[in-house]
Amino acid sequence: MKLEITKTVGKLFTVIALAMVMVGAAFALPVRNVENKKYDKSVEWTQAVEKVSKMSVSKSKGDLVGEMNQANFLLGHYLMRTVYDAYFADLEEADYQAVIEDIEILREFFAGTPEQAKLDELLKSIEAGTANIEKITEVISGIEKSYRAELSEEEDWFLLYGEWTTSLIGDIYLKDDEYIAEDLSALQDLVADAPETVADQLLTPVSGLSKFGEQDSFTDEDYEEISAVAFDIFDLIFGE
Repeated sequence: MKLEITKTVGKLFTVIALAMVMVGAAFALPVRNVENKKYDKSVEWTQAVEKVSKMSVSKSKGDLVGEMNQANFLLGHYLMRTVYDAYFADLEEADYQAVIEDIEILREFFAGTPEQAKLDELLKSIEAGTANIEKITEVISGIEKSYRAELSEEEDWFLLYGEWTTSLIGDIYLKDDEYIAEDLSALQDLVADAPETVADQLLTPVSGLSKFGEQDSFTDEDYEEISAVAFDIFDLIFGE
């Protein structure tokens, strides 16, 4: 029986995050300059949020991805999602409630570690109204670097797959063609460099997006097709 991510994943990361150190590979999250940006919503970001809220790390028979790498993908999603939710809050002049909820989940990933303490401090700053997008990005970046430092090649790959898939959905939401092209390029590179242990079925959806590789602008139909692939990746990872 599947368990909710806020219960299952927290237990996993209580163990594996203990070895983290404050060095590691470059932070993968693409920094977006969205100040005063005008945008039209295309694919609903809330659709992605609601979809992931129903996902869970599981031991279902026939899963293409083991529990650890499901959790790494999910962590990549929440690291990226936290920053995007902050961007969207700023763009819409809304409160940071979605960001607070993201951080609460990240706290469960990193329960009992120094990273939890950093998230606690960030949470207090947000609730006090003293944290901005730069501060949020800085803290999330530091946590990502520290965690990736101890990952195996395969574990790191799944973390990045979660980050860039989420980034793609966020940039489609913004209809930001420049960054969509960057996301697609990053995902293509990930597929090309995937460890041999990664199932081919997980790579096929992104390989199918190669036809967009030469484009620097996209239509509404393109947005829908690309976002559908992103959602398919989530389904494949979690065996939905």
